[in-house]
Amino acid sequence: MVKDGNNLYVVGAINTSKEKDESGNQIFKYDAGIVVYNTSGKYLGKYSLKEDVHHCFNSVTKIDNNLVLTTLVDVDNSDKEKQESMIVKFDLEKNEFGEKKIIEEKNDYIVNKIVNLDNYYLIGTSKSRCSLLGCEYESFIKEYK
Repeated sequence: MVKDGNNLYVVGAINTSKEKDESGNQIFKYDAGIVVYNTSGKYLGKYSLKEDVHHCFNSVTKIDNNLVLTTLVDVDNSDKEKQESMIVKFDLEKNEFGEKKIIEEKNDYIVNKIVNLDNYYLIGTSKSRCSLLGCEYESFIKEYK
């Protein structure tokens, strides 16, 4: 969650489906999304990254007039094999998603958090070594421009 003026931007996954099954039960389909409230808790709206390969925003920070968000993207549409971390910008003046950039790294970086410390930094895990017994992961902090 991040605050901008009197607005709170809560990120995660939101249901974008209005479909129901034969029994009338809600069918859930999730997209990475932003829900906006004012500081009194009044709901102001929501925005979703309407692409089937995106699941959930896992971190957000504010830089200038943009929210900068992290998510995983399913690059081979299999929902399990090849995922990469992606940085997405959301323009607060236009209330729309903008630039998207996949973080393609040799060590399979999984970005768990983005923080703004004058510049912004990615925090996550990466594969450090794989063997027959499995892969070992190590944490990283990396400046990202």
